[in-house]
Amino acid sequence: MTLPSEGSPTPFEFDEDRGFSENITTFLEHVRSASPEMGELLGELASQIVAGDEDRTRMRTSFNAEIVRRLDQSLLSEEGGAE
Repeated sequence: MTLPSEGSPTPFEFDEDRGFSENITTFLEHVRSASPEMGELLGELASQIVAGDEDRTRMRTSFNAEIVRRLDQSLLSEEGGAE
């Protein structure tokens, strides 16, 4: 999977030969280089993901929901809406 990134010289690619932990670390470094603010937000949430499969699935679902919530909140704040 390749993710385009504005302002970044190269797109990010997940390495199928690496494990989740290695890929998330590399992904966060890539995001931080393109957008320190987004990297901080994702890094905070990613640090909560644990190694167990059941917990990892639950945390990924929570992670995704929290990203959507924070991005929506950020957009509303920028538009002068609710915080």
